[in-house]
Amino acid sequence: MLSSIYERWHQSGDTRRSIRDGVTHTAPVLIAAALIMFSVFASFAAGGVRLIAEFGLGLALAVLLDVFVVRLAMIPALMFVSGGANWWLPRWLGRLLPNLSIEASADDDDAAAPSADHDQQRVSGHTG
Repeated sequence: MLSSIYERWHQSGDTRRSIRDGVTHTAPVLIAAALIMFSVFASFAAGGVRLIAEFGLGLALAVLLDVFVVRLAMIPALMFVSGGANWWLPRWLGRLLPNLSIEASADDDDAAAPSADHDQQRVSGHTG
């Protein structure tokens, strides 16, 4: 969800719209995953062993609490209140962190493509 919000903010620069669009697009996936996990953990609660039933019930409720309260309510609300501060990063930390990207940019394509001179050297076997 957060990476979706960040991508939309990076494209538009509008924090409120990015939060709304990011949550809207990722909520169905989060809810479906939460319901699947809830079903699995709740099935443990239906078992005959009391200890496993307690863990199953606790995990089932924890999943619902995490998705519906934390991920779909609190995080977007805090991001909305924080506004532009969501994306603030100290310069010294920005220099230390690697710049990773899943999708290649146009600059990466140019750097990865060998030049015509390089192809000629490879074909002829000359390096000088």
